[in-house]
Amino acid sequence: MNIKTGKLRIGVVVACAVCLLLVLPALAAAVTGPAITLTGSTTFTVPAVKPAIKVPFTIAAVPNATYSGRTVYIQPYKMLAGGGWEKVDSHAYFSGTLGGAITDAIDILDSNYDELPSGTYTFKLVVEAHNYNGVAYEESSSANFTVNVTRMPTTFTIGSVQHVGTYYATTYLYITNTAYFELKKTVSVTWPDFEGDGDVLLQRLDGGKWVTIATRSTYSSYSSNVQALEIKIQQPTAAKTSYRLYVAPTAYVSGGASPVFTVTGVKQTPTLTVKYSKSSQKYKKTQVKMTIKLGKATKGKLTIYDGKKVLKNITVKTGGQATYYLPKKLKKGTHKIKVKLTPMYEYKELFNTKTSSVKKIKVK
Repeated sequence: MNIKTGKLRIGVVVACAVCLLLVLPALAAAVTGPAITLTGSTTFTVPAVKPAIKVPFTIAAVPNATYSGRTVYIQPYKMLAGGGWEKVDSHAYFSGTLGGAITDAIDILDSNYDELPSGTYTFKLVVEAHNYNGVAYEESSSANFTVNVTRMPTTFTIGSVQHVGTYYATTYLYITNTAYFELKKTVSVTWPDFEGDGDVLLQRLDGGKWVTIATRSTYSSYSSNVQALEIKIQQPTAAKTSYRLYVAPTAYVSGGASPVFTVTGVKQTPTLTVKYSKSSQKYKKTQVKMTIKLGKATKGKLTIYDGKKVLKNITVKTGGQATYYLPKKLKKGTHKIKVKLTPMYEYKELFNTKTSSVKKIKVK
């Protein structure tokens, strides 16, 4: 039994040796991948929005090639902050010559990044494992290279101010295409969001400090065109007031403030309408009813005169309208009645005073 067992063991050893000999040629055929060399700079600087990084490279020729049509895949990798690598894209490159070298430039962010936060990044190029000319090539890598991402500059151009009355002044506000930015809308809306977006703030100088009075979510990086943003400013005073646009800095844009522009309100003349129920009244018996409407300046003080004499002061706080009856004891004769409107509260700085035309009322 021991002899048979011994023969059996010898047979197994011989069989394994034959298997190993059969496998060894295949293992021996796997070689280190063709060298990939960076042929230009190893440091690149690109903007945070629409970054484009063209990295020139050469993949070494393959010796003793017997047929043409060599295709390789190059994969850019980005080093992660916590260590390790992340594949960001894949590109195919072809050589029609017999084992010829492949020389080109690869856009490493071609289809994966519309924006990249400012900072310094480390990349490398990796040639994928492949078979060519009967040889299995292993994966190979280039040397590391550095990409510096800078924030996009933000620049402003302020157009002319067009006054449309006192309450609203229209200003055309622009951001130039230095940063590939476009002001798209005249109102706040919901936008297709990405991390680099920021709001445009309209600020007013109050007491030496810039106060945000309106926000427009119109700061977008997907167009190189420049379009006008029309902002209607509610001017609280007829005095000259300073404004500016402001964009907060982010990892993508430099942000900053626009040149200061001023808006000066021009007081308007309010509308004042006075209607009389009749043109005469009887002494101590009848009264003329006055209906007074204030128009746009809906809050103010009404002073009713008989000649130079003040008959009544009425303060109108709501509704923009008042009713008044002339006194029963007006002396007989002809009276010259008029109404003066003095705007109050928030209308004080926006409207001038207004006096109605004289109405002659005869008392019999």
